[in-house]
Amino acid sequence: PIIEKREDQKLITSGIYGMVRHPLYLSGLLILAGTNIYFGSKWAWVGTVAAMVIILVRIPLEEKKLIKRFSQEYISYRRHTKRILPWIF
Repeated sequence: PIIEKREDQKLITSGIYGMVRHPLYLSGLLILAGTNIYFGSKWAWVGTVAAMVIILVRIPLEEKKLIKRFSQEYISYRRHTKRILPWIF
């Protein structure tokens, strides 16, 4: 599916987005980690670490686009909200 940009799109800063800027990445990492723990596969952790690296590279690229789209509103939001882990990172 193609994601369409709407001109009237607003920055969401409440709910889960009030705690972390990228909740979908957080949930994906939690699912991967939980699956690895459940199945006890040491090799699966390699994929999880690779996913973490990809996410850490992708976030700044996404955030450049968000700053371009929402300017000062996103910059302010970014100052007060952690990237992936609430209260930590």
